[in-house]
Amino acid sequence: MVAAGYFSVLCATPPNPSPERNDRHRSDRLRFMAGTFPAVARRITLGIIIYHALLTVVRHTPVDTMQVCPQSQNISPELFVWNRLSITSLLFIYIGAYIRLSAYGGLGKYFTFHLASPENLVTTGVYSWVQHPSYTGAGLVFIGTSALFMRWDATPACWIPDLALSHLQGWGLTTTVALILATFGGIGLRVLDEEDMLRQKFGQEWNNWHRSTKRFVPGLI
Repeated sequence: MVAAGYFSVLCATPPNPSPERNDRHRSDRLRFMAGTFPAVARRITLGIIIYHALLTVVRHTPVDTMQVCPQSQNISPELFVWNRLSITSLLFIYIGAYIRLSAYGGLGKYFTFHLASPENLVTTGVYSWVQHPSYTGAGLVFIGTSALFMRWDATPACWIPDLALSHLQGWGLTTTVALILATFGGIGLRVLDEEDMLRQKFGQEWNNWHRSTKRFVPGLI
């Protein structure tokens, strides 16, 4: 779980400094994702996952769980043991991190969180399989963390009063699905802006690559 937190933080950390304002693409509807938002998301995500890992250890020791989780009766025990849910969620995070960090390496100095045109169109490595591997990887990491850590019956339940929690019961899956749909909707907007930038810069070269590869999943999407 700690390793999953570490990889999640790496995936939300820009590998290169932001380009100068004049070098950024004029149309970037999700530019806030490149500002302070990633730094805040990194800290929140890492804190929650480390807390989750600590509580997992405590629950398997003689230590009173309530010393770490005041409302421990509200958490879901299945989130703190090996089972299909925890294994699948962690695999999503590990696989997603591998894909996203491969995209970091594939673009090298051109990978920035603000949109900016690269000098060359990169179509090798992971980019020979899909056009937007970084978003594929980020999506998998988000699904994994949402399914295991970012739930109010996980560690957040330690601090939510019983009365407030009673109003949330039954809405967990709906809320998670809504957040995932909103996230992927935002990714869709970013992809359109990025493709517009690459089309303007590389023209027919980009068109040929765009026709020969899928956006997110090889051969499917």
